[in-house]
Amino acid sequence: MKKITTIFFAIILGIGVFAQALQLRPEVVELYRLQDIAMRSRVLNSDDFIEKHKAFFNHPLFCENAFGFEYLNFARMLLRHGEYTMAREYFLKSARLRYVNTSSAFEMIFRDRIQTWPDTIYTIPRTPENMKFRETVLEEILEIEKRCPRIVAIAQELAEMNERDQAVRTTYENFREFGRKTDSINIHRMIELIKKNPDIDIMRINMLGRAQSGLGRNFGGVDIGLILWHNLLQFPETWATFFEPYFRKRAEAGKGLDYVVWYDRQNFMLHQRETFGIFGFGVTTRPFIFVADNLDEINENRARVGLLPLTRR
Repeated sequence: MKKITTIFFAIILGIGVFAQALQLRPEVVELYRLQDIAMRSRVLNSDDFIEKHKAFFNHPLFCENAFGFEYLNFARMLLRHGEYTMAREYFLKSARLRYVNTSSAFEMIFRDRIQTWPDTIYTIPRTPENMKFRETVLEEILEIEKRCPRIVAIAQELAEMNERDQAVRTTYENFREFGRKTDSINIHRMIELIKKNPDIDIMRINMLGRAQSGLGRNFGGVDIGLILWHNLLQFPETWATFFEPYFRKRAEAGKGLDYVVWYDRQNFMLHQRETFGIFGFGVTTRPFIFVADNLDEINENRARVGLLPLTRR
């Protein structure tokens, strides 16, 4: 009973800390607003998506380490529109960064298929022009792509942590016996990696090479996201004492809105209610249409951190 009571109060403590208002400087709010504008222009296939992305990239607070993955999202959109010269420019910009395996992401872009269509229908059509672009630009990427040994080592360790996370969840009995211990080792090792590598943005390591979009743009590589998700409520004390101030500091410095993503995840899991409308449970099949009884409140909260409003169905 004492243990259950302790865990309960730890959860309340964690949510209480996360519930503090996130106060951002106007210029930081503007940075996140421009990112959201650029993302929407891709999703909606707007005619002015190029101008909107350049406005984001040219913001004084734009940081390639924090938002370099947007180069891949932008380049993929340019390629779909036949903007070969500019697409090449941004694929090579991505290749010069440290946090994404651009060559792998580049090849995956050409393997992506359109959902609900036959396997022969690709997102990037197999035209002679596109295939020539694939061959020549991949060679250039491989020539300049950077590989920081420390980042590669951390990425490999995160992948191993992810494998342990999944292996322990094969059966209920297996998880009951080993789950909490495995998750504890993973989450505390992640904290240790963050503290021991202050010059490396652990949240942005995505060596699997997947071009990020949607919610993924805010919380880094897939390995990290899965591990954090499985530890969200199991170890509330680590959220209250480490991750809340860590994510808050990142948001305030213009390094990304991981804070609002994980705030919404916690809030939904505890109260089935969202604050920023970023978790996705209220999203319909139509872009940026949200079903929620507190949509006005959600949009007020979104405005405070630079996110554009959602529309009521």
